[in-house]
Amino acid sequence: MAERRIVALGGGGFSMEPENPALDAFVHRNSEKARAVIPRDKEVDALNKQLHRELSSYMIEKPTTITRCLNLMVISKSLERIADHATNVAEEVVYLYEAKDIRHTGKGKES
Repeated sequence: MAERRIVALGGGGFSMEPENPALDAFVHRNSEKARAVIPRDKEVDALNKQLHRELSSYMIEKPTTITRCLNLMVISKSLERIADHATNVAEEVVYLYEAKDIRHTGKGKES
């Protein structure tokens, strides 16, 4: 039962897009596109937390899966860090092309 949820999260939640919207925004000098990246970080954070909760429960139910679940947790955390870096790039793009520092100000809203 938990394995199906993990697969659904992995397939639908952490999709690896062929393009990188934050870098694309930088190359094309598009601060609007950069601003669109920023709210997605919270979605990835929430998926990471949900996956950690589900995997923790699954390890309690089925201790033989501990190693596999811990590996999935590390992967999930790594993907979450990638989203953090993309957000940082997007914030820098906004700063470069709008001269507005939007870090720590409500993420993506004009300051």
